[in-house]
Amino acid sequence: MGKIKYEYMKKSEVKEVSNLIKELFKEFIGIDYNQEGKDTFLDYIAPNNLRERYNKKNHEFLIAKDNDVIIGIIELRDYNHISLLFVKKNYHCRGIAKNLFNQASELCKQYNPDIEEIAVNSSLYAEKIYKKLGFKKANNKQEKDGIIYIPMCYKIKNK
Repeated sequence: MGKIKYEYMKKSEVKEVSNLIKELFKEFIGIDYNQEGKDTFLDYIAPNNLRERYNKKNHEFLIAKDNDVIIGIIELRDYNHISLLFVKKNYHCRGIAKNLFNQASELCKQYNPDIEEIAVNSSLYAEKIYKKLGFKKANNKQEKDGIIYIPMCYKIKNK
């Protein structure tokens, strides 16, 4: 493993990001979903839908790279919600999700100075990861369009 670089995703990287998320979804998250949930999620991360969100002013994508290979992704919506956070399996437990989250939370504070919390609808698999990042459960497990999630929030500490 070389030095991990963190940067904004480029439009030309949308397909690679989509493929990474799809691979990780199938391995870790999709196993808990029915067909409707799988279809809903795979549609959400399809390259054309990622590209559409990439072009919106209220979405930001940050990626982690090792030797120019994308190994992690975080997507922010409205500078107060994490839509996606994925890290390649062989890079788990190396602080990459934490670094992506820390950079994303700094963006949230920069663009939304009065922000009090960052929300996420965590997969069952990722709940323990978000807890390690400092998120607290905001509600019980829920399901919408076959997507199973746990609403969680991270309280922004005042300076």
